[in-house]
Amino acid sequence: MAHRRSFYLYKRHKTNGDYWYVCFLDIETGKQMTAKSIDCLKERIGIMDFTHVSRKEDAAVIANKALESGILFTNNVNVLFSDWCIDFWSWDKSEYIALRNNLQKDSIGKEYAYNMLKNFEKNVLPLVPKGLKLVNVTTQILDKITKELYKTEKTSGTIKVIIYSFSIPLKEATRLGLITQNPADKLLTSSGDEKYRGVLSKEELEKIVAYLQSNRDAIFPSYRLGILLAASTGMRLSEVRAVNVSDFIECDVKGYEKLLIRHSIGYLSGVKGTKGKYDRSVLVEKKFADEIKRNANENGFAFPSSREKRDYMSAPSLRIAFYEILDKIGINEEERKRRNITFHSLRHSFSTLSRDYEISQEDRMLVLGHKSTKINDRYIHSTDEALERVSKLSSVILNGIISECRKQCRKWCKIVIFVLDNYHFSGISLSAMQKNRIHLIHNAFDIIYLIIGPIVAAVGIALFYTPAKITSGGASGVANILYNLFGFDLGLVTFFVNLPLIAVGIFVFGLKYSLKTFIGSTLLSFWVSFFGNLTGYTGFLDVTEPVNILLSAIFGGVLLGTGIGITMKSGCNTGGTDIIAQTIAHYTPIAVGTVSFCFNGLVVGASGYFIGFQPMLFSIIGMFCSSFMVNYVLTGIGTRRSKTVYVISDDIATIGKRVVNELKRSGTVWEATGFYTGKKHKILMVLVQNHQYQRLLRIINQEDPTAFVYVGEAYRVLGKGFAPLRKIADTTVAED
Repeated sequence: MAHRRSFYLYKRHKTNGDYWYVCFLDIETGKQMTAKSIDCLKERIGIMDFTHVSRKEDAAVIANKALESGILFTNNVNVLFSDWCIDFWSWDKSEYIALRNNLQKDSIGKEYAYNMLKNFEKNVLPLVPKGLKLVNVTTQILDKITKELYKTEKTSGTIKVIIYSFSIPLKEATRLGLITQNPADKLLTSSGDEKYRGVLSKEELEKIVAYLQSNRDAIFPSYRLGILLAASTGMRLSEVRAVNVSDFIECDVKGYEKLLIRHSIGYLSGVKGTKGKYDRSVLVEKKFADEIKRNANENGFAFPSSREKRDYMSAPSLRIAFYEILDKIGINEEERKRRNITFHSLRHSFSTLSRDYEISQEDRMLVLGHKSTKINDRYIHSTDEALERVSKLSSVILNGIISECRKQCRKWCKIVIFVLDNYHFSGISLSAMQKNRIHLIHNAFDIIYLIIGPIVAAVGIALFYTPAKITSGGASGVANILYNLFGFDLGLVTFFVNLPLIAVGIFVFGLKYSLKTFIGSTLLSFWVSFFGNLTGYTGFLDVTEPVNILLSAIFGGVLLGTGIGITMKSGCNTGGTDIIAQTIAHYTPIAVGTVSFCFNGLVVGASGYFIGFQPMLFSIIGMFCSSFMVNYVLTGIGTRRSKTVYVISDDIATIGKRVVNELKRSGTVWEATGFYTGKKHKILMVLVQNHQYQRLLRIINQEDPTAFVYVGEAYRVLGKGFAPLRKIADTTVAED
């Protein structure tokens, strides 16, 4: 059987040249269709080079492409662009919506289709040229429509939705072959700035909850409970309205019930799935869950309407009730509109506070039902409290801690001076300082160390350890556990934990030791509270990232150890469980380090149980860093490393004379006998600083190249010509 041709080509002679035409044959009947110009057909299938087709081979290629595209046997030629988009979003007419919902149930809801239809009719239709056919829509035409939309006061987010109202229908027309190319694909849009989303502060949320709880009888129960549920879980208004008693199930967390969020209410479709069809769950206190279930009607709807025939309260009524409550707490209509506060602001506020309370990105996505971090981040806003904390921290950075705390520093300096003035039993009275200038300088350094040390240690605890839930050993470690469990002020708890330990120290070691401990621990507690309350214990790093937790452990440990070491150089210490360790060591043969390690291990182990295993591991890293820095500060910083040089020579007198004259150093000479030769020699021992070492070797080499020289490291040299022989702190290394 012969193969039927699909088309045939022929030329038409016109005044300006010859043009190719094509006659297509109907696939079913074989009848000839009206001839079409190859040049015009080329534009319809999306070839926009506008050059004249002169070769038959090129004309055949275009004709075949037209057949493959399917545009020849459809009735789309006369379909108007506006009619196509309106029918596309019409719930009862749209084949697209029906197909999508057959493939996936409730893929497109009535509300969504209705909103898109109204967006097109209200915003796009007035801008569409009259009589514009679907096949004639170009990117240039859509650009003009979009340009007019951006001239309005609409936000970029709203304009994007409006563009979707015609770009999605055009995409479907391309898929069906009604047009060969989607002109919206090349459309340029602006990312723009989204409209500020209103968010309530923590204090405002507390006022709303307090008002709802204290006015139970004055507010319709469904409204009161619905607002409380949205504020405490971040649920959408449509999800709150759809809650059913069957959505509450038991869970393993004591005192809570799990609420399954799997339905929402649409104003057209009624009960439907959640936005994005993403089911999730939240925990609700059992007492609150029981109150919600008692409010349910006979059909199980937790928030029935005030009208007997409706199972769920209306959205406008709930919004109005919420706005009335805002007015009661001091947010009037003018301020509400200015700040763009709506019922949805409860969701944004919950998301922002969950970030501030260090809930991870993943956990927030699970609770809020967001499928991407990008969407999740859109629900986080800078609260006034956060901005205030940052501004205070900026003030400290710009003006310096001393100027920021001038009043408190004056007060505490007076206390320190008073203590030193009456510190006769330690030999550091002010009268003694005035009599002895050297002691005065030394005591001045002690005061400086005593001021700086606790500040540095407090920065490590309040701004690095605590935000990352890292626990140090000792009293501050116990305080950190209690802070994470109950929210107690970290500095105050550290102070009160130290008090009984200091009392024990008075009986065992005497008043002198205990007074030093009291001063150091009090200053540390004060500065921890100061920095913690200044920043809300949020610190400098985003501790939701594991690498930042590691950095907090390292830098927090370095700062804590440095601060403790500096404090101990003043003759004081910061208290903690070392008092217990020293007490046990005083009455038993167990070493202080062993007892201290055991107690610190108990505190860190307890943090693993109460706070988490991962923070405990980071706490161990922090302990190693702080211990290293304590020892380094006490033995390294402020010490000029020196060398001990032993010289055996027959010309010791000349070498010694040059050492005294050129290096301004003295030495010690003694006689010794060589073991092998039995010959008597003189040995010169000289202590020199590192920068003088090479000069000494040069002197020895010049005077006696055959001299025998032995060099050793002098870890610390105290006395005239080196570091001053100061009173060495009699305390051991403390952990906090």
